[in-house]
Amino acid sequence: MFKDKEMLAGLIVVFGLIAFVRFLVWHFNKTADPHSKVLNSIKGSLIIYAILITGLWLALPASFDFKMYDYPKEFKSLGEVHAYLKEQSETLGRLADVIHWFFFVFAIYFLSDLYKFAKSIIKTKADLERDDV
Repeated sequence: MFKDKEMLAGLIVVFGLIAFVRFLVWHFNKTADPHSKVLNSIKGSLIIYAILITGLWLALPASFDFKMYDYPKEFKSLGEVHAYLKEQSETLGRLADVIHWFFFVFAIYFLSDLYKFAKSIIKTKADLERDDV
């Protein structure tokens, strides 16, 4: 499991990559036609979604963090049991946080991209119908 400084460094890298992707989308949309702008926006959002999901994946606790070897022999005192339980509690807390953030990111990015795509298809269909008349 990452420590606090590693998580902070990962967070900075993720936000830096997101800012870079947003800049690229803005740069390519300056001269693009409206349909290309929508597709560039969707591509950018999906790349950002992938960056966020990768960051969350890396933030997940490793299976080694849930170790429990030789349970009765491992602990020599009640203090060791309490330290172990505290560590397991923190690991489970991080796992729950990552799962909550995954659902939030999924709802915001992926579903908003589906909405943009559907809106683009409807606009394209309306443009084609208008051109046929």
